[in-house]
Amino acid sequence: MKAKIFLCLFICLFCTASTSNLEVAYAEDFTYLRVMEDNTMLYRTSSLEDSSQNIYFELPKTYFVKFLEQVDEESCRVLYDGIEGFVASSNLQKCYSTPTTPYASNQTLDIVDVCNAVVYSLPSNEAEFVGIIPFNASQIKYWGKTKGATIIEELENDWFYVRYQSFEQGIITGYVYAPLCTNQTEIIPNEEEVLTAPPEKVVETNTVPVASEFQNIDSMLLIVGLSAIALVIIYLLFKPERKRKIAKTAKNSTALPIRKGGYIEKHTENDEFDF
Repeated sequence: MKAKIFLCLFICLFCTASTSNLEVAYAEDFTYLRVMEDNTMLYRTSSLEDSSQNIYFELPKTYFVKFLEQVDEESCRVLYDGIEGFVASSNLQKCYSTPTTPYASNQTLDIVDVCNAVVYSLPSNEAEFVGIIPFNASQIKYWGKTKGATIIEELENDWFYVRYQSFEQGIITGYVYAPLCTNQTEIIPNEEEVLTAPPEKVVETNTVPVASEFQNIDSMLLIVGLSAIALVIIYLLFKPERKRKIAKTAKNSTALPIRKGGYIEKHTENDEFDF
């Protein structure tokens, strides 16, 4: 009996201790970075060298890059819409929530109907040949624009980083001279609101550092659940004991009712009867 009482006390103490250390886990690390400055380039190397051989394209302001690694104080390795590269950390803002539209991924352009457009590995007509986009082709995906070689003196030196797929060439990715492109999709600024400050850090303690509405709900559910389990265990411990006491009492009682002389009287096994 003493052992069962001790077990009941232990269960009650366990329920009390379990509810004193409630914690809610928050994501403390940021996963995305927002582009906050114009002329923010996506580089091929962490040197952040401003050369046409080292720059992929300019990232659209107000959109995001996915954080992969902090290389040093000046640069970090990121992912933008499938393209991995490096960005200057000073041009980015940490984001502690996941944006619904991180990239300007629906940017397209068309090729003018004058001539085919040659795709190069770098923004220069002296770079490696990648493929050809036929004239009048439309809805070609592009990520961004960068500066490169000037093919025609009277025209600009802008190049688009594009992806084109055809039956003959498959998927080709590279640079197309901007004067051969038209109908570029306008990039609309991303006005999505995101969490720019880390949530309150949760430290292991005997308090519950969360909002009261969530604290009350979690505490009540846990307390009710543990209390129900404790009651069931206690009930199962004491219910058989009660049954055994009743059975023992019935066994020790040997009085039997005997009808004699028109009335019922009790006798024991040692009594003698005269029938």
